[in-house]
Amino acid sequence: MLRSTHRAWLLTVPLLLLLTFWLLRVIWAIQMRPDETLVYVFTRFDIGYAVNYLATQDIQAPLWLALFWIWRHLLAGDSEFAGRMLGLLFSLITLALVYRIGRDWFGKARYGLFAVLILGANAYFCLYALEIRPYPLVLLLSALSMLIFERWMCRQSWRMALAYGVVLALMFYVHYFLIFLVLAQGIYSLLCRRSRRVMVQAAVAGALAFVLWLPWLPSFLNQMRLLHQVVEQAGNGYGVGIGTASTTQPTSLAAIVDLAWLTTNGLPLIYAAVIGLGVLLILRTHLPARWRARFGLALLWGIGVPVIALVLNFVAEVYTPRYVAYLSVGVGIVMAAVFATLRRPLVRNAALGVFVLFNLIVLPSSLPVRVPYREIFPAIKAQAGDVAYFADMVEQFLTWQADAYLSPVLTRITTHDTDAAVASRRVWFLTGNWFDAGVHAQFEQLEPTHPVQQVIGQCPVVGWCYYAQLMEAPPLDAPEVFGAEMAFWGADVDAVSREAISTRLWWRVEQAPTLDYSISLQLVNAAGEIVTQKDGPIIHYGVDTVQTSQLQPEKIYIDFRALDLPPDLPAGAYTLELVVYQSWDGERLALPDGKDALALETLQLP
Repeated sequence: MLRSTHRAWLLTVPLLLLLTFWLLRVIWAIQMRPDETLVYVFTRFDIGYAVNYLATQDIQAPLWLALFWIWRHLLAGDSEFAGRMLGLLFSLITLALVYRIGRDWFGKARYGLFAVLILGANAYFCLYALEIRPYPLVLLLSALSMLIFERWMCRQSWRMALAYGVVLALMFYVHYFLIFLVLAQGIYSLLCRRSRRVMVQAAVAGALAFVLWLPWLPSFLNQMRLLHQVVEQAGNGYGVGIGTASTTQPTSLAAIVDLAWLTTNGLPLIYAAVIGLGVLLILRTHLPARWRARFGLALLWGIGVPVIALVLNFVAEVYTPRYVAYLSVGVGIVMAAVFATLRRPLVRNAALGVFVLFNLIVLPSSLPVRVPYREIFPAIKAQAGDVAYFADMVEQFLTWQADAYLSPVLTRITTHDTDAAVASRRVWFLTGNWFDAGVHAQFEQLEPTHPVQQVIGQCPVVGWCYYAQLMEAPPLDAPEVFGAEMAFWGADVDAVSREAISTRLWWRVEQAPTLDYSISLQLVNAAGEIVTQKDGPIIHYGVDTVQTSQLQPEKIYIDFRALDLPPDLPAGAYTLELVVYQSWDGERLALPDGKDALALETLQLP
């Protein structure tokens, strides 16, 4: 018969595999943010350059970047997906530790299983679990630190104390604002009135952590000096100047509400009700003292950490939601403890199921909304000679996105030089500021000669705006003129199948004809026989019917015209021809060479 721990792992391993597939799906729902690009910029050269850059020109801890350099250059490659996979790897280890914490702290495997399920349905956890930044490793180290800290507090052993010291050093090699978790642990230790032995062990653990972190201390001091210079130059600092106002936000009611919304998938009242139920259970139920203490430690983790950060933020610029993302693990353990404590299995499992289901339903809407360059840029089907015209200022983030997702066939213009763009027939006009007057001025300079043929993206939508518009000039540099009036500027054959041929016929006249001519697109076989044709006036963009006498001088008209092919049409070579004629008597307008039909293209039909 299987032991209970073995049975628990038989549930945990499949659950972790399920969450792996779930997090892989979440990867494709998350778009990059600008700070994630910096990781690729910092690690583009050797690992020494990356660490030295942080030490001399940035304010981040070095361990994550060193690990990412190894992952990028030696293992996984440069893609965005590969970058998030490193976060996924760390986060799966975090979830395994969460299972262990739940089981060890509260005595039954279901506490760990419930915590893993709850975190897998939490957008705040999933987002930072997959970041191409230090936060996946921050989540892992916070869980490892808490696991070791609690064991140390219970056993008061030197082994656990020294292990805690090592993890403490690792934490500060990854992210300085893990200090909030260390302060929460210190508060817990003081509230529990630990023995003199624990105080001595704490001093030794702290000393060990300091010694291990000592090699980075000069770099850290230099980073603080750089930070003070930046804050002084910006003039937006407050308090003692430990942080920076450019990446943080002041403590306010709005900041508290925003954090509560983020950490609860937009369900703060439901989360608050569950936590309140947990507190009530503790007060009314005869639970072991150690159980209560561990629940309190989880509360300090999930709620105490942001309180500490928000209080310190009054005197130092140290708070933004991502700096305390590891609180999500504590909240998950608190919520799991409440559900798992319910006595009746049916009620317990049903309550958890409904809670997780609600979270999964709202999770997509709780993820941040960003410009989906990963979808827009690959949708640009570039041809040789095409130009990508960036109407906005091109910053480092947009450059990375273009390098990663734009076709290398495209020639990029980032200088707002519309004259250079006009020289190309096909121009992809790219902008995230469609309603900006300067952007419209550039667009209007291109539009008379390069009318829009295709639009990719949306604007405006909630959270983002981006357009990739194909602006295309006529195929011919000089027109073929029918009857000295109808100037034809070329044809594009867009699609050929056994069912139909889709074309665009380009027209631009110097003066509107006095008569309404009919235009005939014909498919002719090798014997010169017409096998199918489409006659009529110009159908501008396939929507607006325009008679030739209504043509505006110098305006480009694009006649979207499709030929339906007979189902029994033999395979072979066929020629597309264009004819302009008088519908009332069938008389054709002649070309300058005397011919009354213009051969456009020879097609090989299967």
